[in-house]
Amino acid sequence: MNHQNQGDRMNDSRTELAGKVAWVHGAYGAVGLSIAQELVRAGAYVVLSGRNPEALQAATRQAGTPDQAEALALDLSQGQAVYDAADELEARLGRVDILVNSAGVNPSKRHFRDLSIADWKNTVDVNLSGMFYTCQATLKGMRARKDGVIVNISSWTGRYAAYFSGPAYASTKRATLALTEAINL
Repeated sequence: MNHQNQGDRMNDSRTELAGKVAWVHGAYGAVGLSIAQELVRAGAYVVLSGRNPEALQAATRQAGTPDQAEALALDLSQGQAVYDAADELEARLGRVDILVNSAGVNPSKRHFRDLSIADWKNTVDVNLSGMFYTCQATLKGMRARKDGVIVNISSWTGRYAAYFSGPAYASTKRATLALTEAINL
């Protein structure tokens, strides 16, 4: 039985992911930024992605120093741009070991009676299609190396529909669960 104390485990965690490359989407949101910071603390080199360049730069500075983290502005709804970015990261960094999909949008007029076609499409494009693109783009390298981890962030509304979540967000978060389960089939 290992009786390592908490302080020792915390010190060990700083190198636990040394040499690993993580790519975090939705990185300037609360969840994505927290994950990016923890990955840096664990020793990973982290690429933070999001659509807003200014928010992304601020988040990258919060996550770590330039030798620990970098920003990559990217709109997940643009499939070819996602595939190109993944190829560029693989070529430049040699690998993407950890993929975290935490990007998510929910329109302000989210209730069924108020939901516009444009808002529906944007929510599906970012929350679901973007996740599909990133998984497919990084999984080929992970499978070739026989190593890698994909973390897709859903929501409790993916399992339990609620009026205030709205149909676009709830549908994409439920589909996130199905997509995640289907990746290894």
